Amino acid sequence: MGVRDYQRGDSPRRVHWPATARAARLVVKQYQPAVARETLLCLDLDPEGYDPERRAEATELAIVAAASLAHHVSTREGLPVGLLTAARDPLADGRREFILPPRAGGAALIALLEILARVEVAPAEGGGFVALVRRARALLPWGATVIVVTGATDPALREALLGLRRHGCAVLLLVVGPGGGSDGADTADAAVAAPVWRIRTEADLERGR
Repeated sequence: MGVRDYQRGDSPRRVHWPATARAARLVVKQYQPAVARETLLCLDLDPEGYDPERRAEATELAIVAAASLAHHVSTREGLPVGLLTAARDPLADGRREFILPPRAGGAALIALLEILARVEVAPAEGGGFVALVRRARALLPWGATVIVVTGATDPALREALLGLRRHGCAVLLLVVGPGGGSDGADTADAAVAAPVWRIRTEADLERGR
């Protein structure tokens, strides 16, 4: 994609000799970063993220949506997929964080789906879902895709998603539950330049595939 000045530690193989001769100083080749083909699902299971009157239904649909997306990315596209969520784990008798970096293959998918099969909504702790999303950057290379499954967005979440965008990630919002607008990717969150899909029923998942 161009050249830049030589920096200590650069491989001699990257030196661009013709440009070095023209510039009369050492310059090295600068490559376009490769787009990572990894997807991280960020699932919001904080109760505050959902309408209290339909919380149980909405969070169950959010879990189903995350499982459906994981299966699609892993089996139909053959790409690595991971999970980031904080939820009540009946096996641990309490709230815990689940951090699964994107991995490819059937074993990784099964491990992810087993977690989704048992997690439950749990009160937020330590900054809640937004704090978890902010930490997603440490798991992802430049160009990875982040799919956020939640019941609503607020300024704090938008700020966290904007941070992911600045990190070089593609961001997609999946808003689960009743609300305005029609189904499908017909809206965008201007604050983070991210497409927004609204899911009201499992049938919406089938139509979106």
